[in-house]
Order: sequence, then C-alpha cells, then structure tokens
Amino acid sequence: MKDIGKQVTVMSDSEVHKVIDKLRKLRALSHARERVRRLERELYGAPAKPEDTAAVPQFLSQRQPLRVV
Repeated sequence: MKDIGKQVTVMSDSEVHKVIDKLRKLRALSHARERVRRLERELYGAPAKPEDTAAVPQFLSQRQPLRVV
C-alpha cells in the first residue's frame, strides 16, 4: 500500500485480490468449522441445532413503518 496523502491510501490490484482471496478462504473455513461442529453433535446424539437464519437488522424488524425524512 502506498500512502499518497494524509487521507488517501492506494492498493494495487494484486493487493486487492490477495485480500479478497484471504476473505473467501476465511469464510470457507468458518463454514467448514460450523459443519464439523454440527456433524459432531449428530455423531454424539445431541439434539440438532436449527440452521442459522440470516440476521435481520433491528430497524427492519420493527413493526412501525419507516418514514422518509
């Protein structure tokens, strides 16, 4: 990364691709760990945990209609 000013940082394409690849690998690893935990629970006869649902932001789960200001 090159610092070309006090507030701007520039990354080369190769650096961006490295960061994206690392993020994908970490995400895949996280999913794999959760799958292993789920399979271990099944193996040991523990009650199955329901699949995680997508998190809903609190402002979307409120019953009040949204107002545009």
